[in-house]
Parts: sequence; C-alpha cells; structure tokens
Amino acid sequence: MTIIFMSRIKSIPHKEIDTLLSCQTFTAKDQATDIAYRYGESLSAVEKSTVVVSDLRRGTSRIFHGTFSEILGLNSITTLETIWETDILSRMSADEQDEKYLAELRFYSFIRRVPPLRRGDYYLAAYLRMKNATGELVDVLHRMFYLYENDTDAIAVTARKSSPNCR
Repeated sequence: MTIIFMSRIKSIPHKEIDTLLSCQTFTAKDQATDIAYRYGESLSAVEKSTVVVSDLRRGTSRIFHGTFSEILGLNSITTLETIWETDILSRMSADEQDEKYLAELRFYSFIRRVPPLRRGDYYLAAYLRMKNATGELVDVLHRMFYLYENDTDAIAVTARKSSPNCR
C-alpha cells in the first residue's frame, strides 16, 4: 500500500483524503463534536498548544489558541468554514504539506482496518516544520485524533494539536 501512495502525483493525497472525509454518511447528532471542543479548549490552555477541531458533519473547524499560536502569529482566527486549517498549512512548504496529507491518508487507511473498539487507542504523530510569525522555521510536533460517531464508521471530528517540538 505504501508503494501505491508514494507513486502518486503530489497533489493527489490532499484531494483523496478530503474526498474520503467529506463523503461520509452521518447519523443523528452525536456528542463527539462537543467532547472535542472541550478537549481542544482544555488542551490549548494546559499544554499551551494550538488545537484545531474539525467538525466533518458541518464542514467547519474551530481553532483553540494557546501560547504556541502567538509564536506562529495565529491568534486572530477562531472559526473556519472548512475542515482544512489553511492559514496553518500555508506556514509549511508545499513538500511538507504533501507529506502531511500523505501521512493522514495512510493513517486513515490504517485506522479503518482496526476494530472499532480499538480505534481510540491510536493517533497520528508527525514532526513538521512551520514558519513562525517572523518567518523563521520552527520544529513542530503535530498530533491528529479521529473521533467517531456512536456505533458507526463515520469520523465525526478530527482534532489536530500542534506544539513546539523538543526533539
């Protein structure tokens, strides 16, 4: 499977993961979004990180700002009408963005094969490089979690946490 993904044109991973996430069938309102919002708010405050919670049902995102948002120069945005945090992504090179999308696509493929009761045990972690508010590159630890609707395979929410990397 890795060989297939690696041989694709660079722009494909973003389009493919976007299609997979946005073409899901959802049931009645689920509590996953509310839980994720509380999680994002708490994590950004406690860990001083930037947390993006994407509501796949509505196609929106909410950004929770910790101190790391100030380093990146992101404090002004809180709600987006997309699941892709474009202002944050624009701080990475095109190659770095492609690697991020490819990793997310691999994670999506992996997690679909994990028994539903075990899916919450996994998250994607990656080291990224982003430009801070002054244009300097900083190392970032990026973690992504999927939260599922009750009793379905639909991913209701993604939570993405970015914080300074202390390798």
